[in-house]
Amino acid sequence: MLLRTLWSRLGAQLHAGSRSGCVLTSARTHCAPWSFSRTCHLNYIHQQHEQKRHVSLPALSGCKSLSSGFLTDPGRLSNCARGQTSLYSTNLVKSVLKPGLKPATVPGKRAPKGPRTKQPSRANQPSLSEDKDMMQCIAFATADQYHLPTLSHDLINHGFHEIDLPRDASNVLVISTDMAAKPDDNAQIFFFREGSVVFWNVEEKTMKNILRILEHHEIQPYEVALVHWENEEINYTVGEGNTKLERGNFILSDDMDQEEAVLEKFAFSNALCLSVKLAIWEVALDNFVESIQSIPEVVNEKLEHCTQLTDLMRSHLSEKHSLRLEWMIVILITIEVMFELAKMIF
Repeated sequence: MLLRTLWSRLGAQLHAGSRSGCVLTSARTHCAPWSFSRTCHLNYIHQQHEQKRHVSLPALSGCKSLSSGFLTDPGRLSNCARGQTSLYSTNLVKSVLKPGLKPATVPGKRAPKGPRTKQPSRANQPSLSEDKDMMQCIAFATADQYHLPTLSHDLINHGFHEIDLPRDASNVLVISTDMAAKPDDNAQIFFFREGSVVFWNVEEKTMKNILRILEHHEIQPYEVALVHWENEEINYTVGEGNTKLERGNFILSDDMDQEEAVLEKFAFSNALCLSVKLAIWEVALDNFVESIQSIPEVVNEKLEHCTQLTDLMRSHLSEKHSLRLEWMIVILITIEVMFELAKMIF
């Protein structure tokens, strides 16, 4: 009779629809263990039909919580107190043991600091095939100043040739060499008195040799790592039309004679010289700022200590002044009391 009642309640709940929740039957049982096994076996079959839904049987009056795995073994129901077992409909129970944990988001690393100067767009740069056909112009800033007269004499002794410039270009020394990287143009070097050198179509071995000679004529030279880091490289070629700067490259006109070509290169070299010198000055400024960064902190701490001492002295003087006023008031009151006593006595 009890088994028929349970089966009828189970069928009514199946027609009502699958809704999450626990439905507590009002019937209590004191039946033998085989009745529990029969009921649990039916519930287990229906649970497999409902795509393995989780089952949770919370304990009442000392009964332990049972999962769906306990339903197949009737012997495990002995943990519940006799006469206190409550049956739940297992087809509607959807147990959620633990809430879904969101994966911990690992914060990304901070982006590195960008360069000072704006990099040229890749769309405006020439292709690799065009770079192979072009010659290189490289600028370095190696010292604060060069001693050009002795440098010119030393380079001529090493087999280089000096190119004469107009009188207004007295702060530059132009040297030519036969060691060209490519045969399309002459190899020339521009030495500026401000401590910069610009190489035009000079092979790397000759460039290193000239830099080694230049070390003996530098005034307050820079660090070697800084010199090679803060350099300026640009490609150039000789083409038709006027001299221009196109897509980040120098285009020198092929209609000019040798003197005009040297003057055109001198104009571009002057711009590159100022660029590398500005980069060196920026690095020097950064180093100077870092070197004095602790000074404002120390000054602020000392000023804070001075402020605290000033406040302490102000409070001390204020208390001293108030104490003196209080004593004056006490003395005046004492004198007045003495006058009153004198009047009363005499």
